[in-house]
Amino acid sequence: RQEEQQVEWLCRGVHAVVHSHPEIPEQIVRVLKVDVDGLCKCVGRASGEQLEVPRTNLRPMAGAASAQAPAVQASTATRSPTSKPAAGGGSDWAAVENERRRLAEGFRSGFHQHGTVLLQGLSSEALNGKRGTLVSFDSQTLRWQVALEGELGTKAIRPANLVPQAVSSSCAAKNGG
Repeated sequence: RQEEQQVEWLCRGVHAVVHSHPEIPEQIVRVLKVDVDGLCKCVGRASGEQLEVPRTNLRPMAGAASAQAPAVQASTATRSPTSKPAAGGGSDWAAVENERRRLAEGFRSGFHQHGTVLLQGLSSEALNGKRGTLVSFDSQTLRWQVALEGELGTKAIRPANLVPQAVSSSCAAKNGG
């Protein structure tokens, strides 16, 4: 009965944190299906990748509402001995937000607004090899707005698909730099 109480929060649609799993530590997932054999089919929140995680490697997110009925939520409102806050204290949501901000700072490094970049590794082959100018960085999507040369407009591009280009002195002179 104790094991049943510990996993009664676990049902389709809830968000959970993977713990004690060497391949996907502390990743936030959404539960798609809970199998009777103890495996949970989940989708990674950050990656969108489908995962199979043992039930014992999932814990409820701190402060997250579950998909359960209110009566069940009230009975499980007290923290179970197996759940713990994210490393460094605070909620899991705060930890995710801090990680997103850290990534945003890292993705911006090496790039500067109005810098020239070369596009590479895009699924749209027509854009690979094109040059563009960095307009602004969107810290929510972790992408640069890039004004592409010609009539291609502005596209949101991941920093991994951008190569900064050094501006030669002759180009700078032509552009008034």
